Amino acid sequence: MKSFLIFFSMLLLSAQTLLAQDQDSTKIEKAGQDAEQAIDKAEEFAQKNLDFGARVGLNFSTLNSNEVFNADPKTGLSLGLFTRYRFSKSLSAKLELLYSMMGARDDEFSIFKDYTINLNYLAIPILAEFMPVNNLRVELGPYFSVLLSSRQSFGELLPEGTVRVNTSKDAVSSVDVGFAAGLTYEFPSGFGLGARYTQGFANALGKNFFGGASGANSSFQIAGYYTF
Repeated sequence: MKSFLIFFSMLLLSAQTLLAQDQDSTKIEKAGQDAEQAIDKAEEFAQKNLDFGARVGLNFSTLNSNEVFNADPKTGLSLGLFTRYRFSKSLSAKLELLYSMMGARDDEFSIFKDYTINLNYLAIPILAEFMPVNNLRVELGPYFSVLLSSRQSFGELLPEGTVRVNTSKDAVSSVDVGFAAGLTYEFPSGFGLGARYTQGFANALGKNFFGGASGANSSFQIAGYYTF
């Protein structure tokens, strides 16, 4: 009788173990199915609401400067990537990450002739997009830029200039903040064209720039882009 009870107890324990293993397998299988469904939903969400693309264009930039620096426009490159979230057919938000070449030039600045300042930024525009008609978008929003590098050059010293100046040591602001406004037209193929105006709020040249010059970044941009 004792042997029978031991044998019966072992059978019960084995049955419980097998049942627990089966329940664990069911839970693991269900967790795997839930993960697959979550991935499918994320992919479906991305296809319906998210766009990614690349953008390349030209900046015609200058500085809204004081009387010391009579800035003229200079041409630079702008290129990078963007992502767009569509809230609806007519409203979306776009985040861009751009390498943007800004700056200005002046025929005569202080003791310099043919003077140019190059300000190269990592620019991050955050734009709201409105589509009043099919394929045409109005974009508006702030931008934030971090200075990557700066370079100043000049053709020669003016006759009255007798002092040698190392212009690379002049201080410029390391960040820039402003707003952007523009228009884009996107073709059904995903290619698009755009024009944009940007205006900085801060003095891009810093407080201690050579000759007391100051000025905020300003540019007109034209670009082509492709939405993947």
